[in-house]
Amino acid sequence: MDGQSCTQLWNTFTWEPEFEERINARIATYTKSDWENMKTEAEGIITLFLDAFNANLPADSEEAIYAAQQQREHISKWFDYVDMEHYKWIVSAAKIKGDLYGEKSFFNKYANGLNQYMYDAVMKYYDIYSS
Repeated sequence: MDGQSCTQLWNTFTWEPEFEERINARIATYTKSDWENMKTEAEGIITLFLDAFNANLPADSEEAIYAAQQQREHISKWFDYVDMEHYKWIVSAAKIKGDLYGEKSFFNKYANGLNQYMYDAVMKYYDIYSS
């Protein structure tokens, strides 16, 4: 996924205007190298989820929760800080829209069912750390 497609995917969501302005201002400054680094990090996070999934670990396993934490930190690093509530909202919106966690998900190209596993891990992460 290149910078343009990542931006297009990110822009499929409806944001509060101030949040969207901050994100757009931030990503407008990214270089090709920044986009490549972001992609490498994202692929590493997907690998964390995939390893836990392929090992048949439950979505609330230490490994899956760690992957969810890394995903949240990745979003905060590259786009804008997201607290637990916002992270849950982003993931839930992505599932509803089907872009990331729906049946025709981007993540299912790695393994059938990975999308639901990632979604479940994020919800477990939220349950553990939001209380």
